[in-house]
Amino acid sequence: MKHKILTFFLACLVPWLAGAQQSANSQNNVAEKDYIAYLFTYFTGNHISEEAVCYAVSTDGANGDKGEDGDSFFKSVVQDDENVTFTLTNGDQIVLPKAKEVNFVIERTSLTLKFGASQNLAVTQKGVENLAIAKPDGWRAWLEGDVLTITAPAKENVYAETSGEVSVVAVGATATVIAKVQVLATDEILGGAGAGSSEWEEWN
Repeated sequence: MKHKILTFFLACLVPWLAGAQQSANSQNNVAEKDYIAYLFTYFTGNHISEEAVCYAVSTDGANGDKGEDGDSFFKSVVQDDENVTFTLTNGDQIVLPKAKEVNFVIERTSLTLKFGASQNLAVTQKGVENLAIAKPDGWRAWLEGDVLTITAPAKENVYAETSGEVSVVAVGATATVIAKVQVLATDEILGGAGAGSSEWEEWN
């Protein structure tokens, strides 16, 4: 991630330097070809203290002095749980937020209920900002805190679906997560029919 950010800054910096050089050449009436050279940027290592951008200049693209002793593009790079802060050599700071984890897990993947019965399911969630719940016709499902309650339809409701899927779409700042529970309404509860662990998939 750091390398992508640094590459972006360098992609902006090099054209700016080229434009500044062209302006200076025009002012001094000096031919542009007299100032053509190759600018190389690199890191001296993989440790955080070695990730300051160094540069070297070569007139032929092969030979030139290394830039370890030259000026760094960044004065410092620090991070905390929320952000990464780049401090430039002129004191300006660029603060980039980190991607935040988003998950939503229901304790079961399947649930069998008697007609009209309800069941509370424990939920583990993190980074959820908004959510939507879909359910089969005739079923009820709602979330209060970290508890998802599912209610089967009444047996007398001839328009209700006796089976289907309750799904929760949880939306966070950086991802969308879908948790699903297969549901079945019946006259009798089969042993172990409601066992399982939650499945979820992530959309970036």
